[in-house]
Amino acid sequence: MTGKNIVRRCLSVFILTLALLMAVPVFGATERRVNLKLKSSSTWLKKSVKVGNKIRLSLSYNDIELLNENVSFMSSKPSVAYVSSTGLITAKKAGSAVVTAKFNGRKAGLKITVGSSGSSGSASSLRTRIVNYANQFVGVLPYVYGGNSLVSGTDCSGFIHLIMAHFGINTARTASAFQSMSNISRSELLPGDLVTYRNGGHVALYVGNGTIIHAKGSNYGTVKESMMYNTPTGYVRIINS
Repeated sequence: MTGKNIVRRCLSVFILTLALLMAVPVFGATERRVNLKLKSSSTWLKKSVKVGNKIRLSLSYNDIELLNENVSFMSSKPSVAYVSSTGLITAKKAGSAVVTAKFNGRKAGLKITVGSSGSSGSASSLRTRIVNYANQFVGVLPYVYGGNSLVSGTDCSGFIHLIMAHFGINTARTASAFQSMSNISRSELLPGDLVTYRNGGHVALYVGNGTIIHAKGSNYGTVKESMMYNTPTGYVRIINS
């Protein structure tokens, strides 16, 4: 084989290898894949990410994976979560958005909550401060139904509302409202999240290690105890992380 033929062959191999590499999607450390199943009724998933994260959507219908070029994508807030025509979502800034995928009259969606790029540390610090602040009321603050004071007393939802308000976080004022906001599973609980009971009859602050702080009742006041003192009926996250 002549020198020219060797060069040509090596060049051909190089070009073929480069083409194959370009054809294979590369997923970086901040990119993840989410599968949406298109059904007769809308299917919605939830995801919390940080600014700069990317999510590549893959779609299936009747257990058959679809090529994304046959699917239309739309974001309710492109400035928060931008989605390309091929289903690649990029988290742009803090906020919430819904990305919808449509195919043949069917649709599915992804509800995205985007925290700032530094939210992991700041959220963790905020959670710690909330727990520490709530701890000082254990065994001290009386339970007063309808009360609205961290001095003279409050009820379960009032306790949560006032604790969060101290950190500039506006929340619901009734336990039933917190129940309707349930958006995470028990396995996802972090200190600073909320736990509801009796289908909206009671709400407590989760402080970690399976423990809650809550305004339990007129015979108890504000206490810290196991979250399993009763059966939880919901879990709520109001701090992005």
